[in-house]
This record gives sequence, structure tokens and C-alpha cells, in this order.
Amino acid sequence: MKFSHTNKTRHTSTAEGITLPGLFLLLIFTLFFIPTQSFANPGKTTTCLDCHTTNDTTASIYVAVDGAEHNTASNYVLSSYTGAAQDVEIDYYFKNATNSANGESISLWINVPSGWAVAPGTVNNPTGTNFGANWSSAWDVATSNGGGAGETYYTVATGDPTYYPNSPDSYSIYWHDHSGSAWDAGNNKGAYDDGTTNDQDGVADTMGTDFKVTVPAGLGAGTTHEIVVMGIGHEGTARSHVSTTLTIEIPSSGDSTPPSSTITDPTDAATLNSASADPYTITGTASDNDTVSLVEVNINGGGWQAATDTGGGDWSTWSFSWTLPADGSYTIQSRATDASSNQEGGGAALDGIG
Repeated sequence: MKFSHTNKTRHTSTAEGITLPGLFLLLIFTLFFIPTQSFANPGKTTTCLDCHTTNDTTASIYVAVDGAEHNTASNYVLSSYTGAAQDVEIDYYFKNATNSANGESISLWINVPSGWAVAPGTVNNPTGTNFGANWSSAWDVATSNGGGAGETYYTVATGDPTYYPNSPDSYSIYWHDHSGSAWDAGNNKGAYDDGTTNDQDGVADTMGTDFKVTVPAGLGAGTTHEIVVMGIGHEGTARSHVSTTLTIEIPSSGDSTPPSSTITDPTDAATLNSASADPYTITGTASDNDTVSLVEVNINGGGWQAATDTGGGDWSTWSFSWTLPADGSYTIQSRATDASSNQEGGGAALDGIG
């Protein structure tokens, strides 16, 4: 994606009666000398990274999550996640990725997991060593997909899982100015970053923005999800980018204690005969430091089958209907599982039932 732009046009006049060889030469001239634009346009057939493949090692990038700086070398544990959809504010900025001295502009790009919604951020000043006074209020976003001077657009672009398979939904963040005097460099959503009056933060080769992502409901405990933030610019004359991956971690419950269960009827070594009810109701109890979510029963290693909760929702008591088999000796075993997916190991067992 090349951010230089040209409005040059070539005017060629010819006299009537031009010969075919002359027309051929004119076509050759047009084919080889009219300037072309080589940048990729987000939202069309390619992404910026199809051109800006070089990783800019001279640039640096900083990220804040929910108002505080975060080192992306470690996961951001979303401890407030309860299973319902939740917004997370992300602020980021980067330095030395533009090469404004060469007349280049800068573009911003984010990738999020499939289906995660993106919206404007809120006006804030994140805390942290690299934030505070280093954060510009000009980077706070007011509206999306419309508005006046200096406001940021979010536009869905063509996701390319080749680059970020864990976060395939791509968005470009760019500035639009109806007056033509601020931010918008006029070339493929590039922004001025040269320290002039068009550069609203007033600092060359430094650019940032903020946005919100909506973490969807129902994500599994202990799962991780990647958000990639980046700047698309130039390292020297090379088309390059600087990026970092923010990994959002959905916390586990913190409960690692397994539940327990007992079989209360029949008793160990009990004898069942023709006078016994058929099917026979096996009963038991279960308990946990949190919540029991399931009790299962196994007869002679034949596979686990779900019991029935008779404790009013907490599985404090349970039952299982057993169709009596042929005469013989049988082992009955139970096991409980809690709401944090901790499962009882061996469970209660009765041997010699016959």
C-alpha cells in the first residue's frame, strides 16, 4: 500500500488522419508512461499487509487496556468477565513508523477475532510509563462511519487469515475531514504525521488511536483471543508495518476442588432378589465447595450414565433407575462434576451387589 498520491494527467493532441503506426506508438506511450498507484485499498481485494510486509524494527508501539498501560508480552486477563457481552477499551500509539521526512503518511489497522464488534473509544488519558503525558487527546475518537473534521472512521476491510488466523476480521482506522485541512492526507485513508498543522497531534512520526471491542457472551473459561493493533507506514523506502498482539484471556473460575458423591442405596455387598423392585432405584448424595452440576452412575464399567437431581437443583441428593440384569455380582460407581468442570476422580463404588 503506497501512500504517495498523484493528480498528474497527460494531455496528448493528434491531428486528424493519424496513421496506424502513430496510433500504435501513442498506445505504447500511454501504457508505459501514465503513472499508476500501487497501494492496496482496504475493503477491496487486498489488505495493506499485502504490500507493507516488512516488520519495522525501528518503530515502537504501546498499548493500554481499559485505561491502563499493558505489556502485550503477557495475557490481559479479563477478570470482570461474567459470561455476558462486555466492552473493552483499547488505546494504542506508535513511533517512528511513518517516515514523514520522505513525505509519507500513516495508516492504522486492527484485527479482531471473528464476530467481535468494533466501535469508537471514549475520551480518556491512559495511565502508565509510556502514556500519561505521551497520550494526545487528538487521538480520542468521537464518532465512527461519519462526522466532521478530524473524526475517525472504522471501515470493514477484507480479512486475511493468512496473516492473523486467530483474528481474521480486519478494520482500517482512518481520518476524514470535510474541510480538507486536518488529518486526512487524501491517499487511501492515510493520515498526516509530519508535525505540521495538518497533523492534529503536532508531533511527527507519532500516531495513535482508541477503540472499543465487544467481547462476546459465552466464551469458555480459560480461553484466549487475539487482537492485533498496528501502524502501516514505511521504514526508509520499504513499505513496512509495526504491530503487536494483545491476547485477551477469559479467566478460569479459580476453583480446582473436585466435588464428591456417595451411594446410599443399595449398600455395599447388598443382595437383591426377586422381591426387589425392578427397575431398582439407586440413590445417593453429592457435595462441593461451590456447585455440583452433574452426577453420573456406572454399572460394571459399562459407561457413565446421567443420574437425576432430586435435591432441588443442587444435586445434594440424586437417583438412578437401574433395570436389574441377570443374576451375578455387580459394581456400582458414581461420580460428580461441578460448575467449574472439576470432576470427581474414582467416585463412590459398591462391590458385590447381586
